[in-house]
Amino acid sequence: MVTLIALFIFIGLYLWYATTGKMAVANPLGIEKWAGVHPGFSRSSSLALWVLALGLGCGRWGIGPGALTVMVILMTLASGIVLLAPLGLLNRKTVPLVLIVSLICETLLF
Repeated sequence: MVTLIALFIFIGLYLWYATTGKMAVANPLGIEKWAGVHPGFSRSSSLALWVLALGLGCGRWGIGPGALTVMVILMTLASGIVLLAPLGLLNRKTVPLVLIVSLICETLLF
């Protein structure tokens, strides 16, 4: 569940970041060009993903702790995207690899 929440937040943040003119990506994931052409829909869908993640977090942990946890995940992933995307470390190989490792750790530890 935590991995799913983090995935929704990551996709939402990446879509929002792709609509800005400041995005410089060495190895694009493939969605940047589409998000640049459709900025209104991209921002609306990223906002919907954030609200969905917030709802899932509040449903899992309660209103206060869930909102706080989602905000911490949001800030952490936003920092990671802004730092790692220009370096080319967010690409089609590393994102699914991190997702799979996260799912395995979540399954085995929780």
